[in-house]
Formats: sequence, C-alpha cells, structure tokens
Amino acid sequence: MASGAHSRTAAVLLQGDAPARDRVRGEPKLYVFAISHYCEKACWALDRLDVDYRIVATAPGLHLRLAKKLGARRSSLPILVVDGRCIQGSSEILDWAEALPSSHGAPLTPE
Repeated sequence: MASGAHSRTAAVLLQGDAPARDRVRGEPKLYVFAISHYCEKACWALDRLDVDYRIVATAPGLHLRLAKKLGARRSSLPILVVDGRCIQGSSEILDWAEALPSSHGAPLTPE
C-alpha cells in the first residue's frame, strides 16, 4: 500500500437498515456519520494500524434503527462490527485495535 493511502472502502447506507449478515464473520464494517469527529477518530486509528475494513456512512436519524439492529447498547456512532461482535464508541474501537496482534503494542492513546 502506498504511503498515506487508506485501507478503507466506502459504502452508503441510505435506509438505515443493517442486513443480518453484518453480524456474522467477515470483513470488519465501521458504521459512521459522514461528518463526525468521533467517527474520524475511529477511522484514523484503524488506518494507523493498517486494519482493513469497510466504512458504511449513514445519516443522522436513520442510525437509531441501525444501531438497534446491530445489537448496540446505545444509538451513537461509530460502531465497528467484526467477527459477529458489535464494538461501539471511538474509545472502545481504539482499545480493540490496540489489542490486535498486528498492532505490536503500539499505543494509540497516551497512558
């Protein structure tokens, strides 16, 4: 991958519906708002650690139903769905990414 290139691919979710297959194993999917500091924080962390994922943008309002379908505890974004697991919130996504073997213990946040 070229320096500065991103590993993310983009999709747009218009209806706020998350297919049931999103909760099964496969490529990680990051559900975001198009403009959100918290969502960008999660994207930057995954990019920094070279995690391949698919980004799915949804509109405010439509995300309420989406979060519920994904099994999230709250209605906020970002939500990362990976290996059938729903990880909600940018800080929780950073913690998950830092724990990956591929991160080599590189911290994303200060102690």
